[in-house]
Amino acid sequence: MKIQNSKHKIQNLLIVLAILLAVVLALPAAANAFWPFDLFKKSGSSTSQFPPLIQKIIEKFNLNPTEVQKVIDEERQEKEKQRLSLLEEKLNQAVKDGLISEEQKKALLERWQKLGPYLGVMGGKFGRKDFGRGF
Repeated sequence: MKIQNSKHKIQNLLIVLAILLAVVLALPAAANAFWPFDLFKKSGSSTSQFPPLIQKIIEKFNLNPTEVQKVIDEERQEKEKQRLSLLEEKLNQAVKDGLISEEQKKALLERWQKLGPYLGVMGGKFGRKDFGRGF
């Protein structure tokens, strides 16, 4: 009876984690799709590596594009560290509550780190098709 109850809790937790992961992955894409400005879309004729608004700011304030890219990359890395920390915190609580094992937690974290770049939630640079995701 106890084993069956534990299996049910683990299944429920995995379902909740899957839903949470789906929501986390869908939010940046949804925000990008419904953003009212043309911030994240490159114009077809531009040769700039940045979206038009960022390029205008660089030109107006005579900024170094390399330094701008460096700041953007640092911000993305910091956001990803925050997301990973939050995920790890929730998984640690699940281990503490006995819903998943330490091995399952490690496997979930590893999958998150491996799949993140392919799902558009980690890294990326301006000018690539994944601009705006994970930023």
